Order: sequence, then structure tokens, then C-alpha cells
Amino acid sequence: MAIYDEQSAYILKLRQRQKSFSDWLAEISPDLIWDLPHLILMRSYLNKIIAGEKIKIMFFLPPQHGKSTHNTIHFPAFYLTKNPKNKVIVGAYNQEFANSFSRKIRTLTERNILLSTERTAVTEWETSVGGYLKVVGVGGGITGYGADLIVIDDPIKNREEANSKIYRERIWNWWTDSISTRAHPKTSYIFTMTRWHQDDLAGRILENEKDWLVICLPALAESEKDLLGRKEGEALWPERYPKEYLLKQMEQSPATFQALYQQRPSAESGAIFQMEWWEYYKELPNVEFIIQSWDTAFKKKQENDRSVCTTWGITKNSYYLIDCWFERLEFPQLKRMVVNLYDKYKPHLILFEDAASGQSLIQELQNETRLPIKPVRPLTDKIARAHAITPIIEAKKVFLPERSSWLCDFLNEMLIFPNGAHDDIVDTVTQFLNYIRNEYITPSFRRL
Repeated sequence: MAIYDEQSAYILKLRQRQKSFSDWLAEISPDLIWDLPHLILMRSYLNKIIAGEKIKIMFFLPPQHGKSTHNTIHFPAFYLTKNPKNKVIVGAYNQEFANSFSRKIRTLTERNILLSTERTAVTEWETSVGGYLKVVGVGGGITGYGADLIVIDDPIKNREEANSKIYRERIWNWWTDSISTRAHPKTSYIFTMTRWHQDDLAGRILENEKDWLVICLPALAESEKDLLGRKEGEALWPERYPKEYLLKQMEQSPATFQALYQQRPSAESGAIFQMEWWEYYKELPNVEFIIQSWDTAFKKKQENDRSVCTTWGITKNSYYLIDCWFERLEFPQLKRMVVNLYDKYKPHLILFEDAASGQSLIQELQNETRLPIKPVRPLTDKIARAHAITPIIEAKKVFLPERSSWLCDFLNEMLIFPNGAHDDIVDTVTQFLNYIRNEYITPSFRRL
């Protein structure tokens, strides 16, 4: 062990313990930005660990938003500064990356407390009073090591690994056989991840354990219940990644954006609808008819369902999704939106579900306007209606735009159904395609 002046070490230790994590960050790395709202929020939870609480927490954030620098590099260094006798294990997707974390953590730690001169390997090093940091990549063994704090940082490197069932199983076995066995009853866990797959390590843990706290911070706020109080559509770090940039990323690859940026990975194969069934178009062809399909809800509060309108173009053999509008509106605003979307697309027919939520709207629109309203009464349940239209989509007759700001939301809901939080988009699709399947007989549209 290192020889040092015990009184000086005690004074140094006391001085460091008096600093908050925020003050320490500003002093140790003044060139970095630490006052971002999402970093401040994460610190509010990490401070609980410093205070001695046991926490099992997962942070889901987009790439390049400072999460690893904050949680995986600086926090373990601060933790060891406060608790130099404690033991920390950091896991990453491979040993090389784990070693990189180790070097950076050590550089920060040795600026605050004395480290051992006897145990100094990059994969494991000690403080002068017996605490240590051990780093390991996915698949690496750590027999003989215990942990007061376990930090896991993005165990999946890329899409290829995420889509490999064999690799996902390898990560799971590493977690269950190696990492989780290093804990004791008071061990805290910090997961810092970008979601790649529903069955990634975080997803599988959350299926099996209910005592984890999940802090999900999508690149674009999805609701008024956003943890940072953002309005729907506001960017997480607008100074670096403005909304316009994020929307372009969304358009280029909706499924990837939904997973990596929004932390909502879609199923590779949906429970009912499959990803490979959908066709895509760059430019809308000349369509013979346009139909709008509505699913309505009248309350604006976030916990209520959205109102949705999908607008479809019909050719002789195919159906083209032109637009997918969704929003939470009160009844008067919703009625105006029906008129606005009619004026925008001039549909030949507007389908409304003839159920409790839509009947009053149907009646007022029929009495006050000349819109081509068609009430549709569902005869079966949602799942049966979905199964009824799968042959149409599987036959490659349904086309989606290659780029649209709403495309990832559309695909995510369709692929996850019936297990997702919302099914209102699905309802408009099944309503439209079932109506076409049952009622649309000839191109002359005689039955309309």
C-alpha cells in the first residue's frame, strides 16, 4: 500500500466530502457543460447513491448526449472520492472500451484521493485504503470481485449485435452468471443506455424484475408528462441537436430513430403486423379516390387517447397512406380539425367509428356541414379487425411514404399492437381497410 501522511489525507478527504457532485464536476472538468437539464436531472438521482441509498436505476438517452461522460466516467470517480474503501465494477460492450473508461476514471480519481501503487492494472486498480475499480467487457469474468456499485454502459455496440439473438443471449448470460452475482443486498446499480432492441439487456431485466427505476429521456419530448417538463416535440439538447436536425434523422430511418433517439425500439416482427409487409413510395401516384378514417377522443389531458385521422389515396390495386394526423383536442377544436383536414385533402368519404366517442361528433357534423360523413359500426373486437386486414398488407398493397415526421410513430404502433400504450392509429387503419374490403366493390365507388 502507498505510504502517505495520514493527517493530510484526512484533511483532503474531508474537503472532498464537503463538495456536491455538481461543484466537483465544475472544478474537475470546467471545460465541459454540466448545467444541461437532463444532466441535472440525472444528478438528482445519483446524489441519492452518494447519500447512502440503495438504488437500481436505468437511464435511457440518445447517443452523444453526455450520458457516459457524466454517469460512467465522472460519477464513479466522484463516488470513490467520497467512498475510497468501496468497490466499483464498470461493464461495457467490450474490454477495450471498458479499459478506456478505467483510464479516464483513474485520471479523475487520483486528482482527489491517493491510489495504491501496488495494484495499478488498467483492468483493476485500488485506492490506498482498499477500495477498487474493476472494469470488464461483455463476456468477461470477474470471479472473486464484489461490488458496492455496479455501472453498466451500453452493452450493445451496433444494430448487428442488437438484432442477433445469440449475442443478446450472451449479454444476458454475462449479466446473470457474472455481473449480478457480484452484488450484495446494499449494492446500487446504474445502467446508462441507448435502447437498441426490445429484448436488449434492459428490456429483459425489466421483464423479470420490478424494482428498477427507469429515467427515459427521448431526443424529442413525446408528451406533457416529460420528465423535464418539455412540451411535446421539444428537443432534449436543442443547442447541439435542434429539432430540425432530429426530424431529418427521423426521416432517414424511422425505426432506428425510434429506438436510438426515442428509446422505444419496435419489435422486429409485430404480434400481428410484420415490418416486411409494408411497401413505400417516394412520390404519390395519381389516385382515383381519397378516404379519411377517424378515431376520436374529446379530452385534451395527456392520459386520454389521441384523436387520429389517416388520409388514404386509392388506386386500382393499392392503398397509399398520405397523412397521419394525431393530437389531443377538446371537442370544439376537434370538430374544426375535421373540417380543416377535409379542406386540405378533399376526401370523397370520411369514416367515423359509430361508437360512444364519435356519435356526438358525427351528429353535429352531419347537421352543420355537407361533409361526406360515413358512420362505421365495428362488428368485432380490435384484434379480430386487425387480423382481418393482414392479407391486404401482406399482399404488398399498402404503401407508406418513405419520409414523414409521423412515420416512426405509425410503424411503432402498428408493430407493437396489441401490446402498445396506444392503438388509435391502428383503429383508423383497420377501419379504413376493413371498409374497403367489405364495401368497395367497383372503381365507380357505387357503394360510397
